[in-house]
Amino acid sequence: PAADVKPAADVKPAADVKPADAQATDTKPATDVKPVDAQATDAKPATDVKPADAQATGATQPATAPDPNDPTAGMTEDQLKAYNDLPPEDQAHYDQLHQEAATNHQNAPAVDGGGVLATPESSVAALRDLLTTGQMGDLFKVEASLGGDQQAVSDLHKLAFRGVLGTKDFNGHTTLSTLANLADDKTKLLDGIDRQGLLRDVLHDLNHHEDIRQLDGSRNCSGGDAAWYMASNQPAEYVREVSELAQHGEVQLEPELADRLRAMGLPIPESGTRTFEGTFDPKQNATAQLFGGGFTEAAQDQEGGGGWLSQIVDKIQQAMGVDEGVTGAQFAAELNEGWGGANWDTYSLPPAGDTTVSPEVREQARTTTEDMLKTASREHPVMVNIDGHFVAVTHYDPKTGNLRYYDSNAEPGQSKPRLTIDDVMERGSSVVYQSSNVNVDVPPELTEHPEWDDEGGGGSSGGGFGSSGGGSGGSSGRANG
Repeated sequence: PAADVKPAADVKPAADVKPADAQATDTKPATDVKPVDAQATDAKPATDVKPADAQATGATQPATAPDPNDPTAGMTEDQLKAYNDLPPEDQAHYDQLHQEAATNHQNAPAVDGGGVLATPESSVAALRDLLTTGQMGDLFKVEASLGGDQQAVSDLHKLAFRGVLGTKDFNGHTTLSTLANLADDKTKLLDGIDRQGLLRDVLHDLNHHEDIRQLDGSRNCSGGDAAWYMASNQPAEYVREVSELAQHGEVQLEPELADRLRAMGLPIPESGTRTFEGTFDPKQNATAQLFGGGFTEAAQDQEGGGGWLSQIVDKIQQAMGVDEGVTGAQFAAELNEGWGGANWDTYSLPPAGDTTVSPEVREQARTTTEDMLKTASREHPVMVNIDGHFVAVTHYDPKTGNLRYYDSNAEPGQSKPRLTIDDVMERGSSVVYQSSNVNVDVPPELTEHPEWDDEGGGGSSGGGFGSSGGGSGGSSGRANG
């Protein structure tokens, strides 16, 4: 097992339940077994701190520090009854989980700003919540299907301790029930998909969203960013979409309730589907192919951005089967295909090398972008296309100009290039933001130039933003550092 600390991040999904997500820094290989988290080395937070995950699940935390050797201490009557109703072997398994929960400390990764994610008190409370809601059988079923993969088991346990497994998707199904269905041998998967490998990748995405990566050599950074956002903010829906894609190669992007509401005469807009096309590669990460690849392909079919010449090039590339990136307009449009989430919008940035752009417009672009970046957080990231590669900004420091950001092409555990507001203005082409979350006026000058909106897809070959592996755009005369 690895000895490095793996912190994690709190979550606030768009659905009615607010879970949490993501530990930090261990590498997410496509096929190799991942080292187990060493939770014992985490710094211990104060015992009176209530992390967001425990609050979101509604679980009652023990009044005193839990005793690892006494799993029933402080239980309510309902909890004790549920515990006594477990078969002896399941009670023994629960006792082991309680020992882990009673010493569990989890912190958010750096990209989320750090902070407390879980304490022993909140972890025991979340585990007892699974007990009283009758979900322990599903938890044991998923764990048994992991074949002893220590990292996957650790990810599963930590998700249980943070209450993530009890969160619900748009159809009302819990994350854990969807995982249990995937773990069932009777659930047929697409040819080439390894069940254990898929579960391992899904669990790691939820527990370490900062490790999610786009496929090597691909131009689907938008898919990587979307996966990062969904796994950290809407974990149950993320698992549902991956599960449907793995079984059927297609997922409906609206809840089952939508059709019933339309039948009642309510003007519910139609939502689309997302598909996985092509041959599944068992040597590549499963979720990056299913969700990331499917998202990017769907976004490429969206209208908008790039100007008329770029759109013609897009059609030629698609006809030839060439892997391409997406514009900011296409990225925002595909994000809006999801049900019940934030509303996304975009604007373009004037190219640094374009002498026809007035100083007034450039100043408007900078002021607008600074105001937009001030709203950035993990729950409400601002996506920026830098040198043909989208990154998700989660924090902006106006004093230093520095940005904290997630990059789907950066190596886990390695430092990323410094990114500043100056980089955005000199090398950026578009900004994608949650219009439902911000109160920033975007001047029309930034929405009337689709030719400024380059495609984003790649990233530097060594990780981080950069032009060496950028998208298929870049024709607008942008400055490359």
